[in-house]
Amino acid sequence: MMDGRDQDGAAAELAALLLSTESFDELLRGVAELSARLVDGAATASITLAERGRVITVAAADGRATQLDEHQYVQGTGPCLEALHTASVVHVRTWAGNTVGAGSALSR
Repeated sequence: MMDGRDQDGAAAELAALLLSTESFDELLRGVAELSARLVDGAATASITLAERGRVITVAAADGRATQLDEHQYVQGTGPCLEALHTASVVHVRTWAGNTVGAGSALSR
């Protein structure tokens, strides 16, 4: 959990992103990258949009996040989809035998 200084630093980084990005896509990618850095134990991060039964990764911190998301979409299951459908945090340590970091909601 972040203390007050960490929260202030994160807020400052987010404000800098808002002021420095030139497109919405760039802003979302920056938020995903910032999330991957600031969430304890996260190996990567992405932002998923769901609409009318479809899900899509609209931004990712890196290619690994995109690849993990796509795998879950094909399988129809996984922690990203679970978090999306339950509106809760999903903590994962490994997925398919690969360590991804405690707290990552991207792999199982």
